[in-house]
Amino acid sequence: MTILKETERLHDVLGPVYFDNGTGIPKINLEDYEPFWVGRPKGWSAYGVEILLSGDVSGPAPDSLDRAVQVFRSLDKIEKEGRDLIRPKIVNTPSTDFDVTHYEAHLLWMDCRQINITVGFRWEGHAYISWQATLNETNSITDLQEIIS
Repeated sequence: MTILKETERLHDVLGPVYFDNGTGIPKINLEDYEPFWVGRPKGWSAYGVEILLSGDVSGPAPDSLDRAVQVFRSLDKIEKEGRDLIRPKIVNTPSTDFDVTHYEAHLLWMDCRQINITVGFRWEGHAYISWQATLNETNSITDLQEIIS
């Protein structure tokens, strides 16, 4: 990510959001991608959920901001529902660590750039497995898929 700190916008619900100009990083073979806005309402710590917003350098798109506020207000519900759906799938999968916390999935990002909002969960017990899902109109998880990278 190439977040431009000088583009910071403060949103009353989402907090600071920044523009990512889409510039790739050749050293790690990351090619250029479509620019977007990104916020971490719970702070910019390593485990804060990221909310991706559409828009150009002039600012986030209003419809994307509306979707982001809606899902942010359901953040606890989305995270709990995701964990409840994912936990049975990972309990029987060997983990690299026997710590019980490694049997939990964590909400990592919510993509509000399109009408069909997608969410991503990460399981720390296995470096290459994550889950992606779509949210319906009540912010319930549908179409949960395991992604192996």
